[in-house]
Amino acid sequence: QDMPKNPRWFSPPVYGLSTFADLFTPRQLVALTTFSDFVKEARKKVLDDASTAGLLVDGHSLDDGGIGADAYADAISTYLGMAISKLANRCSNICFWDTIGENVQQVFARQAIPMTWDYIEGNPFSDSTGNFIGQLHYTTHVVESSFCGIAGEAKQRDATSVINGIEAPLVSTDPPYYDNIGYAVM
Repeated sequence: QDMPKNPRWFSPPVYGLSTFADLFTPRQLVALTTFSDFVKEARKKVLDDASTAGLLVDGHSLDDGGIGADAYADAISTYLGMAISKLANRCSNICFWDTIGENVQQVFARQAIPMTWDYIEGNPFSDSTGNFIGQLHYTTHVVESSFCGIAGEAKQRDATSVINGIEAPLVSTDPPYYDNIGYAVM
């Protein structure tokens, strides 16, 4: 897919990287595609295992409020997708070497996609920096550390209005980048 032609918020096209695929080497694209393809297989395996363990296979997805095997498989697939997204952030030809922390620094180390004149490529199958298991660990750590005792609810509202009747709300806003940061309008 071609990138938008707005040079104010996305510099790679200026440097000849005119598609999103250009942000990755062929080897990185194969690895990311392979990991993504395995999510479907993992979902099927989770669904089969959950069914074998006695969880009801009711056809109700997580999105539909399901609580059975299908919803469980959806949740695991979502977490795997998040880990792969994190891997893509550390598996690009715009990543760079962090000389202080001695690790692969992610593409979104700041609020932009900066051009780099050289890059570091980690091995997603290794046990060193930038690997898939590390990205999966970050994701599972968040899930394990999160309080999940109450159902959540997401609504889009005006951030300037008072939130009535909501105990301990979490307010998340999109900064006013408008079209200055490309990922905010894609």
